[in-house]
Parts: sequence; structure tokens; C-alpha cells
Amino acid sequence: MWNLTRMKKPMNQPGRKVLKLAKMLQVAFPDRNGRPVIWRAEEIYPAKGAWRTNVNLDVWRWEAFAHYVEPDGKDGGCAYNFGSYGTITELTSFKFLYRLGSDEVEGTNKEPAVMEAGIPA
Repeated sequence: MWNLTRMKKPMNQPGRKVLKLAKMLQVAFPDRNGRPVIWRAEEIYPAKGAWRTNVNLDVWRWEAFAHYVEPDGKDGGCAYNFGSYGTITELTSFKFLYRLGSDEVEGTNKEPAVMEAGIPA
């Protein structure tokens, strides 16, 4: 008999799409003002309940926080606070992420170097 509880991931661990989004954010935004930052999957918060499922509500579908990394490896405080109206599933289907406006993230399949002023060419 299968023990289905052993097959489930623990609730406190991020899923594969959140892990992929964290990697994509790290590649797209590795630093701020010359200081390195780290994107942790544990710092990505998907919307819950009606906020997640009702597309008529004008809210971000997820929000993420990056932290500065000090030279000694310690946390140097919050560097970025990004989010998106696109779902994590939608954004992880793209190859690259780019910044739209001040704190919104969108996806694209074009190289970031091809993009001008945050708008895909």
C-alpha cells in the first residue's frame, strides 16, 4: 500500500516553480547599485485565496524580496521588493525576466540586451 503522505513535499518548502522563479530573478537582477543581492525562494509569497484566483481583483499574483549580501556573507537588509500581475506559472514559461516600471516584473523570450528601456523590442 502506498503511503501518500511520504510522497508529498513538506508544506514549508517552496515548490519547483517558485524555485525556478527565484533562479530567474537572481539571473535578471543579481545586484543593486553595485552591491550583490540574493533572491531566496522562501522570500517569494504567492497571493492566497480570492486574491490568487479572482483575475478581476487588481492585485499582484506574487511578491518577492531580495536582500543585500554583505562582504562577510551576512544579510544586509532588503534591496528589492518586486511583484507581478502575471502568475508564477506564466512567468516561469519565459526565458528571461525584465523590470517593468519601478517594481513590477514581466517575462520575455528575448535576450535582455535586445530590450530597450524595459520594453521588449
